[in-house]
Amino acid sequence: MPERFFLQIDHNDIHNFGVRHFQALLLFLILAVNFNIKMTLVTLSLPEILFKEKTIEEAALALGSLNLFFLGFMISSIGIGFLGMWWDNKWLMFLALFYSSVTTFLLPTAVHYGSPLLYTFLRFTLGLSQGMLLPMIIGLIGRWYPPYERTTFIAFIFGGRYLGIVFARIYMALITSKLFPWTSFCYFAGASGLMTSVLWSFYGAHEPDKCSYISASEKEFIYRYNDVDQGIVKSRVNWKQMLTSLPFYALAQVHIAYNFGFWIILNDIPQYLYYVYGLHMEEVGVMSLVPYITSMIFAVPLAFVIELMVRKRILSLAFARKLLNSVGMMGTAWCIICFTYGTDKTLTLFMNTLQISLTIFVSTGFYCNHADIAPNFACLTMALSTGVAQISSIFISPLIKAIVVDPSSLSQWNKLLYLTATVFVVSDIIYLLFGSTDIQSFNYTGYRRPSAFENYFDAKPTRIPTSQRR
Repeated sequence: MPERFFLQIDHNDIHNFGVRHFQALLLFLILAVNFNIKMTLVTLSLPEILFKEKTIEEAALALGSLNLFFLGFMISSIGIGFLGMWWDNKWLMFLALFYSSVTTFLLPTAVHYGSPLLYTFLRFTLGLSQGMLLPMIIGLIGRWYPPYERTTFIAFIFGGRYLGIVFARIYMALITSKLFPWTSFCYFAGASGLMTSVLWSFYGAHEPDKCSYISASEKEFIYRYNDVDQGIVKSRVNWKQMLTSLPFYALAQVHIAYNFGFWIILNDIPQYLYYVYGLHMEEVGVMSLVPYITSMIFAVPLAFVIELMVRKRILSLAFARKLLNSVGMMGTAWCIICFTYGTDKTLTLFMNTLQISLTIFVSTGFYCNHADIAPNFACLTMALSTGVAQISSIFISPLIKAIVVDPSSLSQWNKLLYLTATVFVVSDIIYLLFGSTDIQSFNYTGYRRPSAFENYFDAKPTRIPTSQRR
Protein backbone atom coordinates (compact mmCIF):
# COMPACT_ATOMS: atom_id res chain seq x y z
CA MET A 1 0.00 0.00 0.00
CA PRO A 2 1.47 3.40 -0.94
CA GLU A 3 2.88 5.26 2.07
CA ARG A 4 1.09 8.49 1.17
CA PHE A 5 -2.16 7.10 2.57
CA PHE A 6 -0.69 6.80 6.03
CA LEU A 7 2.20 9.22 6.32
CA GLN A 8 1.15 12.38 4.47
CA ILE A 9 -2.43 12.92 5.62
CA ASP A 10 -3.46 16.47 6.38
CA HIS A 11 -5.67 15.88 9.40
CA ASN A 12 -7.17 19.36 9.06
CA ASP A 13 -8.99 17.94 6.01
CA ILE A 14 -10.77 15.27 8.05
CA HIS A 15 -14.37 16.15 8.85
CA ASN A 16 -15.65 15.21 12.31
CA PHE A 17 -18.86 14.14 10.66
CA GLY A 18 -19.46 14.26 6.95
CA VAL A 19 -21.53 12.73 4.19
CA ARG A 20 -19.34 9.63 4.09
CA HIS A 21 -20.32 9.00 7.73
CA PHE A 22 -23.99 9.31 6.80
CA GLN A 23 -23.47 6.92 3.89
CA ALA A 24 -21.93 4.47 6.38
CA LEU A 25 -25.02 4.78 8.58
CA LEU A 26 -27.27 4.01 5.60
CA LEU A 27 -25.19 0.94 4.71
CA PHE A 28 -25.32 -0.11 8.38
CA LEU A 29 -29.12 0.01 8.29
CA ILE A 30 -29.24 -1.84 4.97
CA LEU A 31 -27.13 -4.70 6.36
CA ALA A 32 -29.29 -4.79 9.52
CA VAL A 33 -32.58 -5.19 7.64
CA ASN A 34 -30.91 -7.45 5.09
CA PHE A 35 -29.90 -9.87 7.82
CA ASN A 36 -33.38 -9.70 9.29
CA ILE A 37 -34.66 -10.85 5.91
CA LYS A 38 -32.04 -13.62 5.79
CA MET A 39 -32.91 -14.67 9.33
CA THR A 40 -36.49 -15.40 8.29
CA LEU A 41 -35.00 -18.41 6.49
CA VAL A 42 -33.02 -19.45 9.56
CA THR A 43 -35.95 -18.81 11.89
CA LEU A 44 -38.35 -20.96 9.93
CA SER A 45 -35.87 -23.87 10.01
CA LEU A 46 -35.42 -23.98 13.80
CA PRO A 47 -36.81 -27.20 15.30
CA GLU A 48 -38.80 -25.36 17.95
CA ILE A 49 -40.64 -23.38 15.27
CA LEU A 50 -40.78 -26.03 12.58
CA PHE A 51 -42.77 -28.49 14.59
CA LYS A 52 -44.69 -26.23 16.94
CA GLU A 53 -45.75 -23.27 14.84
CA LYS A 54 -46.38 -24.75 11.39
CA THR A 55 -48.02 -27.71 9.77
CA ILE A 56 -45.91 -30.57 8.39
CA GLU A 57 -46.41 -29.23 4.86
CA GLU A 58 -45.27 -25.74 5.84
CA ALA A 59 -42.23 -27.15 7.65
CA ALA A 60 -41.27 -29.18 4.60
CA LEU A 61 -41.49 -26.07 2.44
CA ALA A 62 -39.31 -24.09 4.85
CA LEU A 63 -36.59 -26.74 4.78
CA GLY A 64 -36.87 -27.57 1.11
CA SER A 65 -36.43 -23.98 -0.03
CA LEU A 66 -33.12 -23.57 1.81
CA ASN A 67 -30.88 -24.81 -0.99
CA LEU A 68 -32.86 -22.93 -3.63
CA PHE A 69 -32.24 -19.71 -1.71
CA PHE A 70 -28.48 -20.33 -1.71
CA LEU A 71 -28.53 -21.30 -5.39
CA GLY A 72 -30.21 -18.00 -6.27
CA PHE A 73 -27.75 -16.19 -3.98
CA MET A 74 -24.79 -17.76 -5.79
CA ILE A 75 -26.09 -16.92 -9.29
CA SER A 76 -26.83 -13.28 -8.55
CA SER A 77 -23.62 -12.76 -6.57
CA ILE A 78 -21.59 -13.54 -9.67
CA GLY A 79 -23.88 -11.65 -12.05
CA ILE A 80 -23.98 -8.47 -9.98
CA GLY A 81 -20.20 -8.16 -10.25
CA PHE A 82 -20.65 -7.39 -13.94
CA LEU A 83 -23.81 -5.30 -13.62
CA GLY A 84 -22.17 -3.28 -10.86
CA MET A 85 -19.41 -2.20 -13.26
CA TRP A 86 -21.89 -0.75 -15.76
CA TRP A 87 -24.88 0.50 -13.78
CA ASP A 88 -25.32 2.86 -10.86
CA ASN A 89 -24.92 0.78 -7.68
CA LYS A 90 -27.36 2.98 -5.80
CA TRP A 91 -30.33 1.90 -7.89
CA LEU A 92 -29.20 -1.72 -8.17
CA MET A 93 -29.06 -1.88 -4.39
CA PHE A 94 -32.45 -0.19 -4.10
CA LEU A 95 -34.07 -2.71 -6.45
CA ALA A 96 -32.46 -5.66 -4.62
CA LEU A 97 -33.53 -4.49 -1.16
CA PHE A 98 -37.01 -3.43 -2.32
CA TYR A 99 -37.71 -6.78 -3.98
CA SER A 100 -36.31 -8.73 -1.00
CA SER A 101 -38.59 -6.80 1.32
CA VAL A 102 -41.72 -7.27 -0.78
CA THR A 103 -41.00 -10.99 -1.23
CA THR A 104 -40.44 -11.52 2.51
CA PHE A 105 -43.66 -9.67 3.28
CA LEU A 106 -45.58 -11.98 0.92
CA LEU A 107 -44.07 -15.29 2.08
CA PRO A 108 -46.74 -16.12 4.71
CA THR A 109 -49.46 -15.49 2.12
CA ALA A 110 -47.66 -17.77 -0.34
CA VAL A 111 -47.47 -20.52 2.28
CA HIS A 112 -51.11 -20.35 3.34
CA TYR A 113 -52.86 -19.55 0.08
CA GLY A 114 -50.36 -20.34 -2.65
CA SER A 115 -48.77 -23.49 -3.96
CA PRO A 116 -45.42 -25.09 -3.01
CA LEU A 117 -44.16 -24.04 -6.44
CA LEU A 118 -44.97 -20.38 -5.69
CA TYR A 119 -43.27 -20.54 -2.30
CA THR A 120 -40.07 -22.10 -3.63
CA PHE A 121 -40.06 -19.63 -6.54
CA LEU A 122 -40.23 -16.72 -4.08
CA ARG A 123 -37.39 -18.19 -2.03
CA PHE A 124 -35.24 -18.66 -5.13
CA THR A 125 -35.84 -15.10 -6.32
CA LEU A 126 -35.26 -13.87 -2.77
CA GLY A 127 -31.82 -15.49 -2.96
CA LEU A 128 -31.26 -13.73 -6.29
CA SER A 129 -32.00 -10.32 -4.79
CA GLN A 130 -30.07 -11.00 -1.57
CA GLY A 131 -26.92 -12.02 -3.43
CA MET A 132 -26.68 -8.55 -5.00
CA LEU A 133 -26.23 -6.56 -1.80
CA LEU A 134 -22.88 -7.57 -0.29
CA PRO A 135 -20.71 -7.07 -3.44
CA MET A 136 -22.26 -3.64 -4.02
CA ILE A 137 -21.62 -2.63 -0.41
CA ILE A 138 -17.95 -3.57 -0.75
CA GLY A 139 -17.78 -1.65 -4.03
CA LEU A 140 -19.29 1.43 -2.37
CA ILE A 141 -16.81 1.15 0.49
CA GLY A 142 -13.96 1.11 -2.02
CA ARG A 143 -15.26 4.31 -3.67
CA TRP A 144 -16.25 6.26 -0.54
CA TYR A 145 -13.55 5.54 2.03
CA PRO A 146 -9.78 6.12 1.82
CA PRO A 147 -7.63 3.14 2.83
CA TYR A 148 -6.41 4.68 6.08
CA GLU A 149 -9.97 4.89 7.54
CA ARG A 150 -11.53 1.96 5.69
CA THR A 151 -11.10 -0.51 8.57
CA THR A 152 -13.07 1.64 11.01
CA PHE A 153 -15.89 2.30 8.57
CA ILE A 154 -16.23 -1.33 7.51
CA ALA A 155 -16.29 -2.40 11.18
CA PHE A 156 -19.17 -0.01 11.77
CA ILE A 157 -21.05 -0.91 8.59
CA PHE A 158 -20.81 -4.66 9.16
CA GLY A 159 -22.02 -4.14 12.71
CA GLY A 160 -25.40 -3.83 11.03
CA ARG A 161 -25.40 -7.60 10.53
CA TYR A 162 -25.25 -8.10 14.27
CA LEU A 163 -28.01 -5.58 14.95
CA GLY A 164 -30.18 -7.53 12.50
CA ILE A 165 -29.36 -10.79 14.25
CA VAL A 166 -30.16 -9.28 17.67
CA PHE A 167 -33.64 -8.25 16.51
CA ALA A 168 -34.12 -11.65 14.88
CA ARG A 169 -33.08 -13.52 18.05
CA ILE A 170 -35.47 -11.46 20.15
CA TYR A 171 -38.27 -12.15 17.70
CA MET A 172 -37.44 -15.88 17.63
CA ALA A 173 -37.73 -15.98 21.42
CA LEU A 174 -41.12 -14.26 21.20
CA ILE A 175 -42.26 -16.75 18.56
CA THR A 176 -41.15 -19.81 20.55
CA SER A 177 -42.88 -18.33 23.61
CA LYS A 178 -46.02 -18.10 21.44
CA LEU A 179 -46.35 -14.37 22.07
CA PHE A 180 -46.30 -13.76 18.30
CA PRO A 181 -47.04 -16.05 15.33
CA TRP A 182 -44.15 -16.97 13.02
CA THR A 183 -45.74 -14.98 10.19
CA SER A 184 -45.26 -11.71 12.09
CA PHE A 185 -41.48 -11.94 11.72
CA CYS A 186 -41.81 -11.98 7.93
CA TYR A 187 -44.04 -8.89 8.13
CA PHE A 188 -41.58 -7.12 10.45
CA ALA A 189 -38.55 -7.89 8.25
CA GLY A 190 -40.39 -6.95 5.06
CA ALA A 191 -41.74 -3.66 6.42
CA SER A 192 -38.37 -2.55 7.84
CA GLY A 193 -36.72 -3.41 4.52
CA LEU A 194 -39.25 -1.33 2.57
CA MET A 195 -38.68 1.71 4.77
CA THR A 196 -34.90 1.40 4.51
CA SER A 197 -35.00 1.02 0.72
CA VAL A 198 -37.02 4.23 0.43
CA LEU A 199 -34.53 6.05 2.69
CA TRP A 200 -31.64 4.79 0.54
CA SER A 201 -33.36 5.93 -2.67
CA PHE A 202 -33.39 9.52 -1.37
CA TYR A 203 -29.98 9.77 0.29
CA GLY A 204 -27.77 6.97 -1.03
CA ALA A 205 -25.10 7.66 -3.66
CA HIS A 206 -22.97 5.52 -5.97
CA GLU A 207 -19.87 7.69 -5.41
CA PRO A 208 -19.02 11.16 -4.08
CA ASP A 209 -19.29 12.67 -7.58
CA LYS A 210 -22.93 11.55 -7.79
CA CYS A 211 -23.91 12.82 -4.34
CA SER A 212 -25.85 16.09 -4.54
CA TYR A 213 -25.38 17.18 -0.93
CA ILE A 214 -21.68 16.49 -0.26
CA SER A 215 -19.41 19.50 0.33
CA ALA A 216 -16.61 20.28 -2.09
CA SER A 217 -14.00 20.01 0.67
CA GLU A 218 -15.08 16.52 1.73
CA LYS A 219 -15.23 15.32 -1.87
CA GLU A 220 -11.73 16.66 -2.44
CA PHE A 221 -10.54 14.89 0.71
CA ILE A 222 -11.98 11.53 -0.39
CA TYR A 223 -10.46 11.70 -3.86
CA ARG A 224 -7.14 12.98 -2.58
CA TYR A 225 -6.51 10.03 -0.28
CA ASN A 226 -8.45 7.29 -2.03
CA ASP A 227 -6.82 5.11 -4.67
CA VAL A 228 -9.97 4.64 -6.76
CA ASP A 229 -9.55 5.97 -10.28
CA GLN A 230 -12.87 7.66 -11.02
CA GLY A 231 -11.79 7.92 -14.67
CA ILE A 232 -11.75 4.17 -15.32
CA VAL A 233 -14.77 2.73 -17.09
CA LYS A 234 -15.03 -0.72 -15.57
CA SER A 235 -16.31 -2.47 -18.68
CA ARG A 236 -13.03 -4.17 -19.56
CA VAL A 237 -11.31 -6.47 -17.11
CA ASN A 238 -7.94 -8.09 -17.64
CA TRP A 239 -9.10 -11.58 -16.71
CA LYS A 240 -5.66 -13.08 -17.15
CA GLN A 241 -4.20 -10.77 -14.51
CA MET A 242 -7.16 -11.29 -12.17
CA LEU A 243 -7.26 -15.08 -12.49
CA THR A 244 -3.51 -15.38 -11.95
CA SER A 245 -3.55 -13.21 -8.83
CA LEU A 246 -2.73 -15.29 -5.73
CA PRO A 247 -4.09 -12.67 -3.29
CA PHE A 248 -7.46 -12.87 -5.09
CA TYR A 249 -7.55 -16.66 -4.70
CA ALA A 250 -6.50 -16.31 -1.06
CA LEU A 251 -9.55 -14.09 -0.49
CA ALA A 252 -11.89 -16.43 -2.36
CA GLN A 253 -10.90 -19.55 -0.42
CA VAL A 254 -11.09 -17.89 2.99
CA HIS A 255 -14.54 -16.55 2.03
CA ILE A 256 -15.69 -20.09 1.20
CA ALA A 257 -14.45 -21.34 4.58
CA TYR A 258 -15.97 -18.46 6.52
CA ASN A 259 -19.32 -18.80 4.78
CA PHE A 260 -19.38 -22.52 5.58
CA GLY A 261 -18.68 -21.91 9.26
CA PHE A 262 -20.87 -18.84 9.59
CA TRP A 263 -24.04 -20.64 8.55
CA ILE A 264 -23.25 -23.59 10.81
CA ILE A 265 -22.74 -21.20 13.74
CA LEU A 266 -25.89 -19.26 12.91
CA ASN A 267 -28.23 -22.10 11.99
CA ASP A 268 -26.90 -25.37 13.40
CA ILE A 269 -25.29 -24.41 16.71
CA PRO A 270 -28.73 -23.40 18.07
CA GLN A 271 -29.98 -26.84 17.02
CA TYR A 272 -26.93 -28.41 18.72
CA LEU A 273 -27.80 -26.57 21.94
CA TYR A 274 -31.43 -27.66 21.61
CA TYR A 275 -30.88 -31.37 20.89
CA VAL A 276 -27.78 -32.06 23.01
CA TYR A 277 -28.32 -29.78 26.00
CA GLY A 278 -32.07 -29.23 25.76
CA LEU A 279 -31.63 -25.46 25.64
CA HIS A 280 -34.67 -23.71 24.20
CA MET A 281 -34.45 -20.20 22.79
CA GLU A 282 -36.17 -18.71 25.83
CA GLU A 283 -33.71 -20.53 28.14
CA VAL A 284 -30.68 -19.15 26.36
CA GLY A 285 -32.35 -15.74 26.59
CA VAL A 286 -30.09 -12.72 26.97
CA MET A 287 -26.95 -14.88 26.71
CA SER A 288 -27.56 -15.45 23.00
CA LEU A 289 -27.62 -11.68 22.40
CA VAL A 290 -24.44 -10.82 24.33
CA PRO A 291 -21.89 -11.69 21.59
CA TYR A 292 -23.71 -9.67 18.95
CA ILE A 293 -24.08 -6.65 21.21
CA THR A 294 -20.43 -6.78 22.35
CA SER A 295 -19.33 -7.09 18.71
CA MET A 296 -21.21 -3.92 17.78
CA ILE A 297 -19.83 -2.01 20.77
CA PHE A 298 -16.16 -2.95 20.55
CA ALA A 299 -15.62 -3.44 16.81
CA VAL A 300 -15.26 0.24 15.89
CA PRO A 301 -12.91 1.26 18.76
CA LEU A 302 -10.73 -1.77 18.04
CA ALA A 303 -10.63 -0.99 14.31
CA PHE A 304 -9.73 2.64 15.07
CA VAL A 305 -6.82 1.56 17.29
CA ILE A 306 -5.54 -0.81 14.59
CA GLU A 307 -5.73 1.94 11.96
CA LEU A 308 -3.93 4.35 14.27
CA MET A 309 -1.11 1.81 14.72
CA VAL A 310 -0.90 1.44 10.93
CA ARG A 311 -0.66 5.20 10.44
CA LYS A 312 2.03 5.39 13.13
CA ARG A 313 3.89 2.62 11.25
CA ILE A 314 3.72 0.33 14.27
CA LEU A 315 1.94 -2.25 12.11
CA SER A 316 1.86 -2.71 8.37
CA LEU A 317 -1.54 -2.78 6.71
CA ALA A 318 -0.98 -6.37 5.54
CA PHE A 319 -0.05 -7.49 9.06
CA ALA A 320 -3.11 -5.74 10.51
CA ARG A 321 -5.47 -7.41 8.00
CA LYS A 322 -3.99 -10.85 8.64
CA LEU A 323 -3.93 -10.35 12.41
CA LEU A 324 -7.60 -9.40 12.54
CA ASN A 325 -8.58 -12.21 10.19
CA SER A 326 -6.61 -14.78 12.21
CA VAL A 327 -8.22 -13.69 15.46
CA GLY A 328 -11.61 -14.20 13.84
CA MET A 329 -10.86 -17.52 12.12
CA MET A 330 -8.40 -19.19 14.52
CA GLY A 331 -10.20 -17.88 17.60
CA THR A 332 -13.54 -19.19 16.38
CA ALA A 333 -11.95 -22.56 15.55
CA TRP A 334 -10.57 -22.81 19.10
CA CYS A 335 -14.02 -22.08 20.57
CA ILE A 336 -15.59 -24.73 18.34
CA ILE A 337 -13.03 -27.30 19.51
CA CYS A 338 -13.84 -26.39 23.11
CA PHE A 339 -17.47 -27.32 22.38
CA THR A 340 -16.37 -30.93 22.00
CA TYR A 341 -14.90 -30.95 25.51
CA GLY A 342 -17.86 -29.22 27.11
CA THR A 343 -19.65 -31.14 29.84
CA ASP A 344 -22.05 -28.52 31.14
CA LYS A 345 -24.37 -25.87 29.82
CA THR A 346 -22.53 -22.91 31.35
CA LEU A 347 -19.22 -23.62 29.59
CA THR A 348 -20.98 -24.32 26.31
CA LEU A 349 -22.94 -21.06 26.46
CA PHE A 350 -19.76 -19.12 27.28
CA MET A 351 -17.85 -20.59 24.34
CA ASN A 352 -20.82 -19.93 22.06
CA THR A 353 -20.83 -16.30 23.20
CA LEU A 354 -17.07 -15.95 22.63
CA GLN A 355 -17.01 -17.55 19.18
CA ILE A 356 -19.73 -15.29 17.84
CA SER A 357 -17.97 -12.23 19.29
CA LEU A 358 -14.76 -13.18 17.47
CA THR A 359 -16.39 -13.37 14.04
CA ILE A 360 -16.55 -9.54 13.89
CA PHE A 361 -12.78 -9.52 13.32
CA VAL A 362 -13.25 -11.25 9.97
CA SER A 363 -15.14 -8.28 8.50
CA THR A 364 -12.08 -6.08 9.08
CA GLY A 365 -9.84 -8.83 7.73
CA PHE A 366 -10.57 -10.44 4.38
CA TYR A 367 -13.82 -8.52 3.72
CA CYS A 368 -11.95 -5.23 3.81
CA ASN A 369 -9.07 -6.73 1.80
CA HIS A 370 -11.11 -6.67 -1.43
CA ALA A 371 -11.02 -2.88 -1.46
CA ASP A 372 -7.27 -3.00 -0.74
CA ILE A 373 -6.16 -5.16 -3.66
CA ALA A 374 -8.54 -3.72 -6.29
CA PRO A 375 -10.51 -0.63 -5.21
CA ASN A 376 -11.62 -0.05 -8.82
CA PHE A 377 -13.01 -3.59 -9.06
CA ALA A 378 -13.90 -4.33 -5.42
CA CYS A 379 -17.53 -5.02 -6.38
CA LEU A 380 -16.42 -7.56 -8.99
CA THR A 381 -13.89 -9.40 -6.81
CA MET A 382 -16.35 -9.52 -3.92
CA ALA A 383 -19.10 -10.74 -6.24
CA LEU A 384 -16.99 -13.59 -7.60
CA SER A 385 -15.78 -14.49 -4.10
CA THR A 386 -19.32 -14.42 -2.67
CA GLY A 387 -20.74 -16.44 -5.55
CA VAL A 388 -18.16 -19.19 -5.18
CA ALA A 389 -18.59 -19.14 -1.39
CA GLN A 390 -22.28 -19.98 -1.75
CA ILE A 391 -21.31 -23.41 -3.08
CA SER A 392 -20.45 -24.36 0.50
CA SER A 393 -23.88 -23.13 1.66
CA ILE A 394 -25.66 -25.35 -0.86
CA PHE A 395 -23.86 -28.45 0.42
CA ILE A 396 -24.19 -27.63 4.13
CA SER A 397 -27.65 -29.16 4.55
CA PRO A 398 -26.90 -32.57 2.92
CA LEU A 399 -23.51 -32.67 4.67
CA ILE A 400 -25.06 -32.14 8.09
CA LYS A 401 -27.71 -34.78 7.38
CA ALA A 402 -24.95 -37.23 6.44
CA ILE A 403 -22.84 -36.52 9.56
CA VAL A 404 -25.55 -35.85 12.17
CA VAL A 405 -27.94 -38.74 11.62
CA ASP A 406 -29.12 -38.68 15.25
CA PRO A 407 -29.46 -35.03 16.38
CA SER A 408 -29.21 -36.07 20.05
CA SER A 409 -25.83 -37.79 19.51
CA LEU A 410 -22.95 -35.74 20.95
CA SER A 411 -20.32 -37.79 19.08
CA GLN A 412 -21.95 -37.06 15.72
CA TRP A 413 -22.14 -33.35 16.45
CA ASN A 414 -18.47 -33.45 17.48
CA LYS A 415 -17.53 -34.73 14.00
CA LEU A 416 -19.24 -31.73 12.45
CA LEU A 417 -17.56 -29.36 14.92
CA TYR A 418 -14.09 -30.81 14.23
CA LEU A 419 -14.68 -30.47 10.49
CA THR A 420 -15.75 -26.83 10.85
CA ALA A 421 -12.72 -25.95 13.01
CA THR A 422 -10.36 -27.66 10.54
CA VAL A 423 -11.82 -25.72 7.61
CA PHE A 424 -11.31 -22.44 9.50
CA VAL A 425 -7.70 -23.19 10.45
CA VAL A 426 -6.56 -24.44 7.04
CA SER A 427 -8.14 -21.53 5.16
CA ASP A 428 -6.59 -18.96 7.51
CA ILE A 429 -3.14 -20.49 7.05
CA ILE A 430 -3.54 -20.20 3.27
CA TYR A 431 -4.60 -16.57 3.69
CA LEU A 432 -1.56 -15.86 5.89
CA LEU A 433 0.74 -17.30 3.23
CA PHE A 434 -0.76 -15.75 0.09
CA GLY A 435 -2.91 -12.82 1.21
CA SER A 436 -1.74 -9.29 0.41
CA THR A 437 -2.78 -5.64 0.61
CA ASP A 438 -0.74 -4.64 -2.47
CA ILE A 439 -2.89 -3.21 -5.24
CA GLN A 440 -3.03 -5.79 -8.01
CA SER A 441 -2.19 -4.97 -11.63
CA PHE A 442 -5.72 -5.69 -12.92
CA ASN A 443 -6.98 -2.76 -10.83
CA TYR A 444 -5.62 -0.34 -13.45
CA THR A 445 -6.90 -2.00 -16.60
CA GLY A 446 -9.84 -0.70 -18.61
CA TYR A 447 -10.82 2.41 -20.51
CA ARG A 448 -10.53 5.90 -19.11
CA ARG A 449 -13.48 8.29 -19.29
CA PRO A 450 -12.80 11.75 -20.72
CA SER A 451 -12.53 14.38 -18.02
CA ALA A 452 -14.93 17.33 -17.94
CA PHE A 453 -12.32 19.38 -19.81
CA GLU A 454 -11.87 16.65 -22.43
CA ASN A 455 -15.64 16.34 -22.88
CA TYR A 456 -15.73 19.99 -23.86
CA PHE A 457 -13.54 19.10 -26.85
CA ASP A 458 -15.58 15.97 -27.68
CA ALA A 459 -12.75 13.63 -26.65
CA LYS A 460 -13.21 9.85 -26.88
CA PRO A 461 -12.31 7.26 -24.22
CA THR A 462 -8.73 6.11 -24.64
CA ARG A 463 -6.92 2.97 -23.65
CA ILE A 464 -4.74 3.42 -20.57
CA PRO A 465 -1.12 3.21 -21.74
CA THR A 466 0.88 0.36 -20.26
CA SER A 467 3.41 2.84 -18.91
CA GLN A 468 0.71 4.52 -16.79
CA ARG A 469 -0.41 1.29 -15.12
CA ARG A 470 1.08 0.44 -11.78
